Amino acid sequence: MHWQGEELELGTTYFAYANNLTLRKEPSLNAEKIALLPINQELKVISVSDKTMLLNGYNSSWVEVQAGVNTGFVVSGLLANGRFRLNDGSFLLYNKNANPSYTKAAAALQFRKVSNNSAAYIELGEAPLHHDTFAVVLHNNKGLTGIDHIIEIDLTAEACGLEGGTGYATLAFEKGKINYLGFYNSVFDGGAFHMKEALVFPGDKEGRPDTIIYKGEEGGFVDDEENEYRTVQKVKSYAWINGRLERPIVKFTYN
Repeated sequence: MHWQGEELELGTTYFAYANNLTLRKEPSLNAEKIALLPINQELKVISVSDKTMLLNGYNSSWVEVQAGVNTGFVVSGLLANGRFRLNDGSFLLYNKNANPSYTKAAAALQFRKVSNNSAAYIELGEAPLHHDTFAVVLHNNKGLTGIDHIIEIDLTAEACGLEGGTGYATLAFEKGKINYLGFYNSVFDGGAFHMKEALVFPGDKEGRPDTIIYKGEEGGFVDDEENEYRTVQKVKSYAWINGRLERPIVKFTYN
């Protein structure tokens, strides 16, 4: 019952990430075609087949769905992992891909902007994922000029010592693509070590106009016998000019 590493919930409505998604009578590429479904089509999951298909690096189950008046099967990997309504009335869809262009990432989220009244869509690009446990949050522009939204990708560390953190990307409708701002760590290892990083935007409580503030903190034991725990904190500001960073953000080193 796995859908790109996750469980599909029966009775839940998902949305087509692919355009002209083929709805079939049986869970097979050779089965009779019932209809071609537009991107963003609502699909209610009725059942999950034990038959799978390798797609975008994942073994995706065939799922039985209700699409309007039709019922049939589609490959689950062609469903969006999530959807947001944007402030211009269109929709943002995202889909997980295990074959990203980011060579150091385990996977990536691909984004599409879909018209609210047609199947027209724009490929916005992708953002890396370092593991499969994530949540996507859509913000307004948080005070950054020249963009429409900030996309936040929160990665949850599933066990002590594993890498968690937050990735950030900006979305400007005029440019028709996302701009990835980087990944910022959050690691806690049983009280022996921690690292916490974040970006602060102009609209945040500690924010400043036309500036992105990069804050980082790392701590760990330096002398177990003396029970000495040392923490290093760093802050650096980056100017935001004409809808973009004046220079790329450089990750901190704490040594």
